[in-house]
Amino acid sequence: MRLYLMRHGEAVPPGPGVQDEDRPLTPEGRRRVRELARAWSRRDDPIPEVWVVSPLVRAVQTCEICLAEMGPDTPVEISRRLLPTGRVSFLLDLIEERGEGAVALVGHQPLLGGLGVFLLGWPSVPAELEPGAVLALDMERPGEGTLVWHAIPARDDRGPLFLEPPSPR
Repeated sequence: MRLYLMRHGEAVPPGPGVQDEDRPLTPEGRRRVRELARAWSRRDDPIPEVWVVSPLVRAVQTCEICLAEMGPDTPVEISRRLLPTGRVSFLLDLIEERGEGAVALVGHQPLLGGLGVFLLGWPSVPAELEPGAVLALDMERPGEGTLVWHAIPARDDRGPLFLEPPSPR
């Protein structure tokens, strides 16, 4: 199974009159997610067969941008299991329910980072999974993942970075 863990793009900060669940992406957050999704769609990687997304506005908007670049006909499921207060164990169940294929989860920190740490057996995830970043993992068996790449959104005109771990010798 190929599993993609994507944190929502940069969102407007919380403030008076802005509920956390209603925070949209900033214009810069939209741009960075679009550029990353475009670059991702050009890679020789399995395209997600389903997107499972947090119901919060910023995650839904992130998914919509990705779908526009990668194929708008891909099924999308909104899941409260991806709320920021969710539990890694709930996501492990969700992943197990999916079986094979390619699945993208779009959600929040610290939940996605916690899931990544658990699946990879690492003490922390790269760059704490910054807004708009993606971890691509191959799942050989439930609960055991291998990092394929880590995508970081563009911060300048050079475009997003796709970082791959060194090959084992």
